[in-house]
Amino acid sequence: MSLNLPSAPYLEFQAYFPSDRPLSEFAGELGKRGGQLAGIARVHRGVGRLPSEWSSIHELPLTDVSIDSVEDLARIEADPHERLVQVYMNDVTGLGLRSVEIVTLVSLPDDAISNCNHPVAIWTDGSSLDGPRDERRDIHTWGGNLGRRAREFFVRLVRLGPAYAVVTTSERMPCPSSLLKQPSYVFRDFFLSDQLMGDSRVGQLVAEFAAAGAEVSPLAGGSLVLGSGFMNKRKQHPAPSVLEELSGRLGREIGRSIG
Repeated sequence: MSLNLPSAPYLEFQAYFPSDRPLSEFAGELGKRGGQLAGIARVHRGVGRLPSEWSSIHELPLTDVSIDSVEDLARIEADPHERLVQVYMNDVTGLGLRSVEIVTLVSLPDDAISNCNHPVAIWTDGSSLDGPRDERRDIHTWGGNLGRRAREFFVRLVRLGPAYAVVTTSERMPCPSSLLKQPSYVFRDFFLSDQLMGDSRVGQLVAEFAAAGAEVSPLAGGSLVLGSGFMNKRKQHPAPSVLEELSGRLGREIGRSIG
């Protein structure tokens, strides 16, 4: 089967769930919200039983497998000789109109595999955001109709209950233990659960995002914080350097709170 794959840089919707969520379950939830399986999953295949602890999605070659249903995905996950890593889907975000979208597990560093779950992500075509910065087309300065539709999908995504989630272009979202060890600058457009918002130090940092011009909106189960010009409805938003500084501090506090 030949599919039209998304072009880089990917527009990535990434989420970290507090309990391990099988990729089949995640794809099934996306299917209930309009997504459709595109007929191919990608798996690791091993000789003998695959190790239960693993880090990178690229540590073994990915093999394409034909699938027709979420039940097919669950059967792959039940096989000790195969590991489900990616699922190709259509109409998940409403943004990948000319290509499939990739629902994927996200790699972990080796030292995080014993205490972190793999984040999950939807990678969709982000080529319309690519180009020279003076054309103002990158995710942090460009909005419009694409930004509106991305916001609508992100709100639907976080209703699935992640601890935190972000929207980026080709930037990996770290797991909690990694956030503790080094600054991360992915927290520009993001969601935090009520549990995280109840942490006073996290809540104080979100207040600093708001004071700097980010849009902060309460949602069922958490809060949406939009700091870049991509999904923020306001004409004014924090300068990139301010977002970078706040993101680095927030990541550490998220890692501390969850860790």
